[in-house]
Amino acid sequence: MTDEQIAHDITVALAVASAQKKNTSNTSLSAVTEYFRMYKRVLSQVKSSNH
Repeated sequence: MTDEQIAHDITVALAVASAQKKNTSNTSLSAVTEYFRMYKRVLSQVKSSNH
């Protein structure tokens, strides 16, 4: 798996958990928002830990 795939998997899990914790009426939209907010940060962490 590439760094991007690993970061994607991690970010999806984090975003869904975060959206569920917020308990909003539109969990999927909240998860998408969280995903885009977190992805770059997670990707940079994955890249730095792998290299």
